[in-house]
Amino acid sequence: MTETKLFRHAGEGAWTPTPDGNRRRVLLHTDELMMVEFAFDKGGIGALHSHPHVQASYVAEGRFEVTIDGRSEILDAGSSFIVPSNLVHGVKALEAGRLVDRFHAAPRRLPRLTVFGPFQKWKTRASGEARVCCLGACGAAVLKTSPQDRKPAA
Repeated sequence: MTETKLFRHAGEGAWTPTPDGNRRRVLLHTDELMMVEFAFDKGGIGALHSHPHVQASYVAEGRFEVTIDGRSEILDAGSSFIVPSNLVHGVKALEAGRLVDRFHAAPRRLPRLTVFGPFQKWKTRASGEARVCCLGACGAAVLKTSPQDRKPAA
């Protein structure tokens, strides 16, 4: 069993490019919670998306236009926002900046959680609908209830 990392010091961890041209690094995580730092250049977009877990975000640096469920606000460094489960949300960097996002997976609502690797594509067996793992859009893990529910996309 791997021991959970309890501390992360400034500058630790490698940055990973995201499909939308930004950068992210997972700071810390457990089965129930993940903290991810995102870096945006001026004009960078965090595309509109949704996911089943609750997200709480802190504007560590810069200025962002944040949209949640069709409502937009401008947030400066020191501001924060929360995204309830399944609401469509996204950001635009009005200047270069960083967000620190926390994603909470509620095991009571999502039993037998499984985490996919970054950017993995999958599709549901029933609908054949292809999707991209949420790590590609927002840094959080894709959650699923069982291996039979979804299979990797071709």
